[in-house]
Amino acid sequence: AACQHYGVRTCEGCKGFFKRTVQKGSKYVCLAEKSCPVDKRRRNRCQFCRFQKCLTVGMVKEVVRTDSLKGRRGRLPSKPKCPQESPPSPPISLITALVRAHVDTSPDFSNLDYSQYREPNPLEPPMSDLEVIQQFYTLLTTSIDMIKVFAEKVPGYGELCVEDREQLFASARLELFVLRLAYRTRPEDTKLTFCNGLVL
Repeated sequence: AACQHYGVRTCEGCKGFFKRTVQKGSKYVCLAEKSCPVDKRRRNRCQFCRFQKCLTVGMVKEVVRTDSLKGRRGRLPSKPKCPQESPPSPPISLITALVRAHVDTSPDFSNLDYSQYREPNPLEPPMSDLEVIQQFYTLLTTSIDMIKVFAEKVPGYGELCVEDREQLFASARLELFVLRLAYRTRPEDTKLTFCNGLVL
């Protein structure tokens, strides 16, 4: 870090990133767990975590110059003489909204529930068909509830009439259940991770 920028010593790269983010009012989404490593080599991988680190180390958003602060380098804005409405937030893109909805309705992979997981053991008697059906029904019901929360976060879904929402959800819920389950499953792994964090 060569110079003081926005309250702390930072490099020119982070200075520019922080300035652009504040001036444009950008909103970022972390695709992981909001704890991505941010260092000189990996700082461009996650904009959300990079901006959060800027705030954590003490960079001050109010010092970033906007159009109303041209020629007033480094000084905080004075109070406006008359009340001003804050500018509207930039619209969130469909992809960003879908990613956010997916992340918000996915389990915390750092805190999964292995209480019912059993390693394959030929010496143990297998579960009965009734037990398998009951277990699957419980997991499916829980997953469908979470998928409904996901659907309600999708832009435009809430604007449909109740009948259309119910019909659309009923026609797609099983496909979404399989798709989301497959997304959380690695080909080389025999475990299944369900949306409530339960691993089987």
